[in-house]
Amino acid sequence: MAFPQQALPPGTRFVRLLWTDIAGLRRCRVVPASAWKGTPDEPHFTPLAVNLAEVCVSLQTLEDAPAWPASLRPLHAACMAPGTGAAVIPLGPSCPGHALVACDLMEPDPAGLRGQNYVQSLPTCPRRALVRAEAGLLGAAALKVEVGFEIEFRLLARPRAGAGAGGHAAAGPATYALASTLDAAAPILDAIVDGCAGAGIRVLQYHGESGTGAFELVTGHAPPVEAVDTLLYTRTIISSVAAAHGYGVTFAPKPSPDEAGLGAHAHLSLWEVDGSPDGVNLTAPGCSAGPARPGPADSRGASFMAGILNRLDGLLALTAGSPSSFARIQPGAWAGAHQRWGGEEDKEAPLRYVSCTRDGRFEVKCLDATANPYLALAGLIAAGLAGIKKKERLHAPAPAVGGPPLGQDRAVRAAEEGPANHGEPRPAAPADRPRPGARLPESVEATLAAFGRPEVADALSAFLSPDLLALVPAVRRADAAAAAALAATPGGADKLRAAYSRVYS
Repeated sequence: MAFPQQALPPGTRFVRLLWTDIAGLRRCRVVPASAWKGTPDEPHFTPLAVNLAEVCVSLQTLEDAPAWPASLRPLHAACMAPGTGAAVIPLGPSCPGHALVACDLMEPDPAGLRGQNYVQSLPTCPRRALVRAEAGLLGAAALKVEVGFEIEFRLLARPRAGAGAGGHAAAGPATYALASTLDAAAPILDAIVDGCAGAGIRVLQYHGESGTGAFELVTGHAPPVEAVDTLLYTRTIISSVAAAHGYGVTFAPKPSPDEAGLGAHAHLSLWEVDGSPDGVNLTAPGCSAGPARPGPADSRGASFMAGILNRLDGLLALTAGSPSSFARIQPGAWAGAHQRWGGEEDKEAPLRYVSCTRDGRFEVKCLDATANPYLALAGLIAAGLAGIKKKERLHAPAPAVGGPPLGQDRAVRAAEEGPANHGEPRPAAPADRPRPGARLPESVEATLAAFGRPEVADALSAFLSPDLLALVPAVRRADAAAAAALAATPGGADKLRAAYSRVYS
């Protein structure tokens, strides 16, 4: 396997080798720049590989222990190496002299060869699962996906000496996009955008979010692996810049019980590779779902969305499978609590079709920082491709709702009480599939039960190895058990939120 290794940014003294575990935690090993072996065109190029125990991919969120199931095959010898196609970025003034690169988890070649055949992909590597999904979509159907992310985070004041472990959210009131919210935080936010620009990351906009000290930053679209690398790089830059300004930061789904949570909404568009420079957007606006209804014009774009929608209850184990996720995914919280899709103004739909731009795309709202984004996106692509292969239909959405108060999800109630809008009867769902508009799972265990449904498991097996399909439930259950134990202690709910805020930072 070849490793296209880039030259380090000027002034680099240390390189952070970044990997992301099943629970979505960013983890690093750091090597001096002298360990970087150069570029492939140099005569003595050797791919940089650093030993790493395979069990590290299964480390738990709240306990510094692995969740490797006894039923899984014995651990492999493993190492990490700069990911195929991964950019090496500078972390900028907040961490002078430090560069960052996303890594693949690899298995040393048993033949002991050097050069391009030095290592091979590890079955439990999340990043390689997305590499397979991106290549598989192109090979199976001559299609590609473009992805952009909304990155929500909360700035936290550093705790004073003797004030305890938690800090209060800082930099503005808990009001969406309030202009004055930006005043105190502008130096930090501007430095974040400058850091992203220095790393070659395109920031489209930022603004205040609902929640004290909460903000959202939107990055440009890219192919799946590049998009997820960029997401993780951006989170690292946000954390580094906040620390340099004396603040903490969290990306945890529900850092406060009384305010809106934090998501990582993904915007996807599906393209046919037809030989033209950009291809043809199959999620461009049209009326395939019926007259005057939102939806992709091309049937393959609609089937791609339908494939995701029909498996969304199980995909939740990849996109938002932590106990903290379910505190966020509630009716009325604009996080997508029911298995349904909607149009532009339907903020309650977990799949929201966006047609205000010429290109057209759809948003996945039930995604947060407790997901491993490589696995989450690989799962979405696998489900979408299954929808195309089976020619699944994207039926009429429930009526659009402009964000009802908590507990008053009129769209879902209307969908459950009668036929779909426009008088079209709602088709019967397969026996193993939740009916359209049903409440998404509300616990880790319920999500994992849906994760094992044949319709979900068969689709995921196209790109997720059997090892990954076994490891995800093991890590989710271990994390859920640790969370339940902590929540059962005095003041446990507050302790649990603080613990998630600390690790997802």
